[in-house]
Amino acid sequence: MVVVYSLSRFAREKYDHFAVRALLHKFGITLRSATEPIDESPTGKLMEGVLASFNQFDNDVRGERTRTGLKKAVDLGRWPFFAPIGYLNSKDATGTAVITPDPIRAPLIRMAYEKYATGLYTKQQVLEMVTVAGLRTRKNRKLAKQELDRILANPIYAGRIKINVWSERKKGNFESIVTEDLFERVQAILSGRKPKLSPFQRHHPDFPLRAFIRCSQCGQVITGSWSKGRNQKCPYYHCAGRCRGINLRKEKLEAKFTALLERMQIRQEYVELFRKIVLDQWQNKSDATISMLAGYQRELRQLNDQREQLIDAFVYAKAITQEIYNQRLDKLEQEIALARMRLHDAQLDEVDLESVLSFAEKFLLDPARLWLEMSLEQRQRFQLVLFPKGIELMPNGEVGTAVTSSVFEILQPKSGDKTQLAGVTGLEPATSAVTGQRSEPVELHPQPPKRKIRRAKSGIRNKIASNFDIRASYFRAFRRGGGR
Repeated sequence: MVVVYSLSRFAREKYDHFAVRALLHKFGITLRSATEPIDESPTGKLMEGVLASFNQFDNDVRGERTRTGLKKAVDLGRWPFFAPIGYLNSKDATGTAVITPDPIRAPLIRMAYEKYATGLYTKQQVLEMVTVAGLRTRKNRKLAKQELDRILANPIYAGRIKINVWSERKKGNFESIVTEDLFERVQAILSGRKPKLSPFQRHHPDFPLRAFIRCSQCGQVITGSWSKGRNQKCPYYHCAGRCRGINLRKEKLEAKFTALLERMQIRQEYVELFRKIVLDQWQNKSDATISMLAGYQRELRQLNDQREQLIDAFVYAKAITQEIYNQRLDKLEQEIALARMRLHDAQLDEVDLESVLSFAEKFLLDPARLWLEMSLEQRQRFQLVLFPKGIELMPNGEVGTAVTSSVFEILQPKSGDKTQLAGVTGLEPATSAVTGQRSEPVELHPQPPKRKIRRAKSGIRNKIASNFDIRASYFRAFRRGGGR
């Protein structure tokens, strides 16, 4: 026999009650209540069923009251749950429960957002930075990678409440840890709307091209490893897929890649022209930015006003349904996020343009030498800037034609221009590069007519002027990472 003080202590759901009751009956065990008249008689069984139903009713009413109270708190902009990491549960002057930024952890949460928003660091690198800085859980444990994922995607740190179960989205009345703009920049990187320049995460100093080059046959990335020979180990790049079509010595593949970079170098006169045009366009863009920013700020104010009107129509006027409210609010939130991103992108960073252009000259005049001088992390970042979609490697070991950075596309003369420089082997890497020797560029016409040079310069000027979205951030990425 099992004796309980009350059937409400036995089960709160009537289905659970009778499921456990049947299990007890199977083993010949009876159930009795110290305060309620239940037994095996028909009356006792009826009373047991009624009491079980009332217990569930009481439980449902309590749950509904709790949800109503929580929703009311959310409508007022309060966070009624346990505070996430970076916040603390406390009470205001009136005794109302609120959350406040944790003076120890909140600055480290903000640091994680700022580092990741640059696009220069992976999540693992950001996690290591904040861990070294002292970020810990409430149990004084190091943060796991999954916890950082949740932190970077949680809008509460931007002062917004989002509860998917209730389809609730409210502006919180508590202090935010990061700005709306910073939060949206991080979301843009997480969703892939904004590219990042963080290098391949699994570093190996011996194989800088690993996971950057792909096999042309199976599409898998090329990896690298040391193969054991008779007397020593030898470094090889090989396909990570099953085709086994690529197996190339490290020295040969990196020599081919260096030869490819050598052929990309830009003529000195075009680089000098590039400097002058960029300085001129930067000044023009600075002047135009003032009026552009005013337009974006006006657009953002209008969207915020529309959101406030929508909230008033739903909360106070009861003029629209919950479903319509959620649909329109989601659309407005997306438009506001995009408007904030446009506003941020329109703002010109304060940058030492002369220093950036000096680095750009070195970048354009001799990319091969610059790549050889860089560290592993800088090389991987440099490769992503030069070839945003990577490079394909043919079964014969030749490097396929790759999509290059827009900087080089703009500064290269047209294919029909006879003033263009070309290597002795055309578009494919030089054969001499296999032995480590560099192929020198050969000028097809040593003394091109001045008229054609002026025409090439004019074409470059027009392309730069119409494509000035080539940002100095390309070059600042390397300078921040320690690039020379």
